[in-house]
Amino acid sequence: MQPDANAASEASRIVRRFTKRAAHTIALVRPIPIVFVMALAVRLAGQIVLGAYVHPETWEYEAIADNILAGHGYSYLSGGVTYLASVSSPAYVLLTALVYALTAHSQAAMLVLQALLGAATASLAAWLVERAFAGRGALEAGTLVALDPGLVVYASKLHSLTLDALAFTAVVCAAVLLRASPTWPRAALTGALVGLGALTRTTALAFVPLVLFWARRRIGLASALVFVVAAAAAYAPWPTRNSIVLGQFVPGSSESTEWLWRGTNPAATGSSWTIDGRTMLEVAPADFRARVAAASEAERIAIYRDAALQFVREQPVQTAVLYARKLKAFWWGSESTGILYPPAWVLVYQAWYLGALTLAIVGAWSARRDPTVVLIVLSALVISAAQAVFYVEGRHRLAIEPLLLVLSGGGLVALSGLLRLPLVQSDAHGQPARR
Repeated sequence: MQPDANAASEASRIVRRFTKRAAHTIALVRPIPIVFVMALAVRLAGQIVLGAYVHPETWEYEAIADNILAGHGYSYLSGGVTYLASVSSPAYVLLTALVYALTAHSQAAMLVLQALLGAATASLAAWLVERAFAGRGALEAGTLVALDPGLVVYASKLHSLTLDALAFTAVVCAAVLLRASPTWPRAALTGALVGLGALTRTTALAFVPLVLFWARRRIGLASALVFVVAAAAAYAPWPTRNSIVLGQFVPGSSESTEWLWRGTNPAATGSSWTIDGRTMLEVAPADFRARVAAASEAERIAIYRDAALQFVREQPVQTAVLYARKLKAFWWGSESTGILYPPAWVLVYQAWYLGALTLAIVGAWSARRDPTVVLIVLSALVISAAQAVFYVEGRHRLAIEPLLLVLSGGGLVALSGLLRLPLVQSDAHGQPARR
């Protein structure tokens, strides 16, 4: 038995020596540039493997961008009706139109840009985990964001979620800097990022009260006012334009009441889909479908809003049950989650997410008194609560998944402390040091 014990001890020493040397080698280079290059390479490779450069998956953003470039303005045809104030991400539409105008409609250029945006998100996540966990975990958290299957897959689609994730992560990073030094320029920058973030995912508006609450003891009234004004100024052109075009007050997209109805109606599952793969509109009563089909874009706003509010008034208990179901769908999944993907993909992602969520809980608990960790946790909870007012698909969590993975990186930091494994650590000047 003694030789076996000696051999095990020697093997343990070899493993520790190897991991220390590996950590020292990595520490010679700043973790954040490593993360950027890694995330960029993974996304470009994913786009190639998934065939994005041959047949990219497009959404209504593409049609609107094409119409803008063709001189037809911000519009697209759906169900026989021309929409003029639709979709949740006008920022992504305008970005797509700009890229196409500069590159002769190169979808490949847009895909490369999305890979760069995803790499920037991973880099911001690496920076954020350093702030939250005493200079540790940047490479670990950045690697998790770089390799996240959902983020990689959506970087291969011409969809706004890559921009959503970057916007949400950037807002949290800016808020951290604002709390550290609550100057007017930083307040204006943070507010502007919130407003711009709301132009790619309207739930970003929830950051306005959240940031004010979180930083209330550090920022004065003047900085708070600058923050709010900057957010409003950045976001206001979108609802102002839509209200003028449709002749009624429209706080965002004209489709927002439809999104409310999708998750708040007698047949609602919380998703856009039924368990058997039909849309909410397909299973709605015939007379309701007829009213929608005959209505204009402006008229549909009231039809969907009134139907949803009627359901809330008549079925308050079921409304609460649906809300809880949507929260559960946001944080884990629903019966319709993954119905558009191969089952193997869904299993791989669920296993990945379960591991990431477990690490995130460990990380959040280990640094629960750190203000940055508190902000990340509150951001995730508030955004999920806001999204659950409408309807929830699995993809909606991807907007905050980099923030979740920051906490997962913190979980790895906490576990490394328990197991006494070396991690790359930055010193007070932001330079790597070995731990």
